[in-house]
Amino acid sequence: MEVMDGKVAIKEDELQPIVAYKPRDIRDYRRSFNNIYVKNLPETIEPDATGEVKVKELFKQFGNIKSLKVMKNDKGPYAFICFENENDPLDKEYGSQCAIKACETMHDTEIDGFKIYVKEALKSQDREYEKKKEMLRYKNSKKRCNLYVKNFPPETND
Repeated sequence: MEVMDGKVAIKEDELQPIVAYKPRDIRDYRRSFNNIYVKNLPETIEPDATGEVKVKELFKQFGNIKSLKVMKNDKGPYAFICFENENDPLDKEYGSQCAIKACETMHDTEIDGFKIYVKEALKSQDREYEKKKEMLRYKNSKKRCNLYVKNFPPETND
């Protein structure tokens, strides 16, 4: 791919203008991602070519998969999936729409007895920030919990 005078050569004799990604709605800026992270996959999915084929079969219904990587750690197999329009690599909306649809549809879906987790793939710094934010939200929600219990027998004391 070559860039010449604000245009990109995708094929040898074909120049196309560079088009910046502009979501239709300002709220879509936050949701523009084409990489997803999948964890809690069944143990039958191995980090090899056969495991990648199984994951690809699950997610190809949402769009063209540009890249897919299955790995395994002590908690089990997980995968990173990237969606992209194979005919037009400059089309940023296609990959984003596919990834959002995959997250909404497949998150908390049960596969072979495992409830899979499907979310946007984040950088490690962003993921740490999200974990801290979620932990604070959880702690703050527990601070305001009052419990009222009644109908104890009269002989019960503190």
